[in-house]
Amino acid sequence: MGGDCADNTTQRSPAITERCNAIDDDCDGRTDEGVANACGGCGAVPVDRCDGRDNDCDGRVDELSGADESGGARIDLTFSTRESRTLNNRVNSVADIDHYRVFADEARSGNFGCEGGCATANEQTRFRADLTVPADASGPFQLCVGTGDGPAEPFQCVNINPGQRRDLVVSMAGRNCCNGILCDQNNSAFFFATVRGQEACSNSTYRLIMTTFEACVE
Repeated sequence: MGGDCADNTTQRSPAITERCNAIDDDCDGRTDEGVANACGGCGAVPVDRCDGRDNDCDGRVDELSGADESGGARIDLTFSTRESRTLNNRVNSVADIDHYRVFADEARSGNFGCEGGCATANEQTRFRADLTVPADASGPFQLCVGTGDGPAEPFQCVNINPGQRRDLVVSMAGRNCCNGILCDQNNSAFFFATVRGQEACSNSTYRLIMTTFEACVE
């Protein structure tokens, strides 16, 4: 196929660069080779939708690719022992779990001693996760919290319906101070929170407020 494949136009010949237009521009017997998207069409790959189809032609159905900011990976965060942050994210399916690990670092709070209100009691670092599920969610979300790195550690969970808000609180494992005596014991601790949808398509943005705080324990 060394010559033009259309004598009535100069837009088709071996010297022409192939374009995505359903025409064999470069006269090699193929159409749109190397320029079509993953679905065989022109332009951007279609966005995946929750409709039982592989809209973006990646071999998966209803994964809603690109909508999840965490991508299923664990997100590591460092807080002081008196800090609160709000995150907005999505979970796209039952298999997609957003995993947050929070290191509550007492050094970031400016001291290793007791809070003034704990002068006659022990002090303990705690973690609160507050989840709001959007009203347009396709079903309930599950919130879990615990100490340590993740779900392999002891944890507690709650299911939250669309339009509802719930929170869970967990305390650091074991270590505390001061029992009425100022001390230098470090009350830093690791905590975690996980969020996942309970329906096949959960592509709605949730709000998660994570807070570390110190409490007196008799």
